[in-house]
Amino acid sequence: MCNNSNSSSTLLHSRRWGVCSAASRRASGLPAVPSNIGRRCQVFEYILGVVELTGVMKRRRTEVSTEDYIGSGKVYVVLEGACLEAARVDKGKRRQGAAEPLVLLSGEEHATFITRSLGSDPAKYRPDITHHCLLNLLDSPLNKAGRLRVFIHTEKNVLIEVHPRVRLPRTFRRFSGLVAQLLEKRRILATNSNEILMRVVPNPIAKHLPVGCRKILLTDTSEKLRDIRELAVHDIANDEDVAFAIGAISHGDIAPDWTEEHMAISAYACSAATICSRVCHAFEGRYGIL
Repeated sequence: MCNNSNSSSTLLHSRRWGVCSAASRRASGLPAVPSNIGRRCQVFEYILGVVELTGVMKRRRTEVSTEDYIGSGKVYVVLEGACLEAARVDKGKRRQGAAEPLVLLSGEEHATFITRSLGSDPAKYRPDITHHCLLNLLDSPLNKAGRLRVFIHTEKNVLIEVHPRVRLPRTFRRFSGLVAQLLEKRRILATNSNEILMRVVPNPIAKHLPVGCRKILLTDTSEKLRDIRELAVHDIANDEDVAFAIGAISHGDIAPDWTEEHMAISAYACSAATICSRVCHAFEGRYGIL
């Protein structure tokens, strides 16, 4: 093994000029490089190897056990008022005798159908808000550590349970197809197993929450402003569960009947996805999750 600090500085200095002298290579403990057209590439590969060995560029991850985290409490997030509605929209492409596929309604894509057939405002049909929230929640270290549970409560009073290990589609088009299938079949199974990744569960939401957990509505219209990090550290015990209701809507407010208190966690109006991220970040710090 070579002297890491000296060899790295020597090689990096030599790389700046595109050469590596035999003396510097001997000082580094590296074999001689043949003088040919691939010399610069080989020097660069050796530089990367030395720097990687010194730990400058890469650091090996250490496996973390769930026992290393603080407490055993969990965070429950309920996306309230989500406008997830499926319908059969005739686009004039249906073949004779074939059933029209069920699609997830979006105000941007199905404005005419929503206005004429449903008599509703297309602006409230924003399933992309739910998609963004789910991506932030499911991608969070809080969820990967097994300390997060997610539910969706739609405007049509459909309650959906989301499995923590579901791999949500990154594109909205694929997400729309998945939700349309969920609303039709009432559940989504994993491809290689019978594990249920998403399913419609019976109401009310209170029966799916732990007994005695705190139930908090997060809304911008609340006059009670709290720092979510302070709440997580000082108000929530190590083994205490907490449930948050977050409105997955573009405008307006929600008033779920199962929450017991309400608060705002920012002095500014924030998107639902931002609220989800702040909740996850606060409780990752609370539980010691990196």
